[in-house]
Amino acid sequence: MALYQSQPIMRSAAFQRVLADAGAYRLAQKTVQEKLSKPVPPVQSPGTAGSFNRDDNMAAALRAFDKNPSPQNAAAVLTAKRAASRR
Repeated sequence: MALYQSQPIMRSAAFQRVLADAGAYRLAQKTVQEKLSKPVPPVQSPGTAGSFNRDDNMAAALRAFDKNPSPQNAAAVLTAKRAASRR
């Protein structure tokens, strides 16, 4: 604040514009990071089954694997996927 009061250049329109542009740049950089982290849904090819065809066994196996990613839970997910694809 002391620099603003002691230096007349700080009060000029050009310098105020530079400060406003710098603030706008910082805000833009923050919003870019927020927009980049936005999740995108997976692409579904025509003629393939989507995630809406999963049954309760598949959902339960995936939840168990998310909680504890062990080989047994991975095998349960694979078995549930194979069973769902046979239907």
